[in-house]
Amino acid sequence: MRRLLNLMSSRAAHAAAALAGLAAALPALAQQRQAPPTPPAADGPGAAVVLYYAVIVILGGATIAVSVLPGKRSHQE
Repeated sequence: MRRLLNLMSSRAAHAAAALAGLAAALPALAQQRQAPPTPPAADGPGAAVVLYYAVIVILGGATIAVSVLPGKRSHQE
């Protein structure tokens, strides 16, 4: 009888260890099955390039306009 109890407790211990191992491995298995997230599609540089060129033209035009304006002391120079 004692030997039967020892055998049963030994099997129970092995089963508990196996279940604990499976429980520890389940998150890793779940992560392996998920597909990696896909990045959003890039729109391309079209709109950004036009905006950058527009800003450059406006700033360049403002710089030229200010440099062409006569100064207050132009009659003294």
